[in-house]
Amino acid sequence: MEKEILLKEIENTNHLNDLYQLWNEFKAYLENQPSLLELGQLFGFNYHLQEKFNQLSQLFIQEKKYQESIEFHQDFINYFKDDKYLCPFFKNLALSYFYQDNDQGISYFQELLERYPYDYEIMDAYFSCIYKQNNLQELKNMIQKAGFDIPLLTCDRGGQIEAGHLEGVFPAINGVLGDDILRL
Repeated sequence: MEKEILLKEIENTNHLNDLYQLWNEFKAYLENQPSLLELGQLFGFNYHLQEKFNQLSQLFIQEKKYQESIEFHQDFINYFKDDKYLCPFFKNLALSYFYQDNDQGISYFQELLERYPYDYEIMDAYFSCIYKQNNLQELKNMIQKAGFDIPLLTCDRGGQIEAGHLEGVFPAINGVLGDDILRL
């Protein structure tokens, strides 16, 4: 497919299957593009390619197509190995691993946090996964290890820890907390 037609189709497509098919056609243009920034320069910044690929990344998870998500993310990351804009793709790969196999996902998150210790998006998703596993002591330990004071979390007499300002720092935790209470 011609480059201009392919780009317009990518820009105008929001459906997972169509975007994934376009990604497979688009890979022919990626062979000598070491970064997403250079890709933008090649195709013109009026095309929001990184946003569309991020949308594709998220659609796999939303539609619970975890194996396809893993394959796409590994392929995508392989093309842009050292790109500084890859953190959302690493995060979504870790989430796909988590939803397919909790242990492998947790291990991958831990590796990512060693490489990107201050990436709040990765940290937020990791904390959310730990919470979903009902591993609240580990969540508390990781929050402390990340350098957040537990005074952000206040205990009542029943041993409940209220999230306080924590949900403002980590939105995914807010999504899984429900009533904004961590029970430890």
